[in-house]
Amino acid sequence: MVFTFSFGSAFLQSDSLSSSGGALSSSGNTMIQVFWFVVFANSVLLAALCRVKLLEALRAMGWLLPLMVWIISSIYWSAYPDLTIRRAAREELELICIVLLMCAYSRPTEPLRIIFLSFMTIFLFDLPSFAFPSFSFSSNPTGFRGIHGHKNVAGEFYFLALPLFILAIFDRTIAVGRRTAMLTSICAAPLLLLSNSKTAIGLFDVTI
Repeated sequence: MVFTFSFGSAFLQSDSLSSSGGALSSSGNTMIQVFWFVVFANSVLLAALCRVKLLEALRAMGWLLPLMVWIISSIYWSAYPDLTIRRAAREELELICIVLLMCAYSRPTEPLRIIFLSFMTIFLFDLPSFAFPSFSFSSNPTGFRGIHGHKNVAGEFYFLALPLFILAIFDRTIAVGRRTAMLTSICAAPLLLLSNSKTAIGLFDVTI
């Protein structure tokens, strides 16, 4: 499921899906909204099958409260508030899904190991995209988008991936090797800055 939502998000955010459902459309991307509701339903079902207690999930979600508040607050300084509302709702669903998936595992570091492998795979796809600047960089708005379709989606990805890459340097149960984690951390930091995603960069500074 983690691989599904990681690669599914990158694919469904592509502007090439349709002119009315692209990342910059005022209507937002309908396909990705439906996709995330399906992922959310699957996460709730998995949590129920694994007998995850509601209080346990809420306790695990407590440390994400500042992030969830910041995401909602970004609506007020967005140039496209209607679109940002839909994106904010989607991102809130993403966070809830991640918490439910993590609570479903008996070993706390197991979901981190799986997510690390997913993030590193996407990162390895981003690197070759530099050879095609017309594809990997957007001009309006300006910023690095890689394979993510939009610079804000790339910023969101590296905001989530960079702390895990850094954590994996110190926890060998997450990454294959310390050098791998160190290399991905060093390379991912500039990509976050190149995305020019104000919300992702600002939020990273606040939550670091």
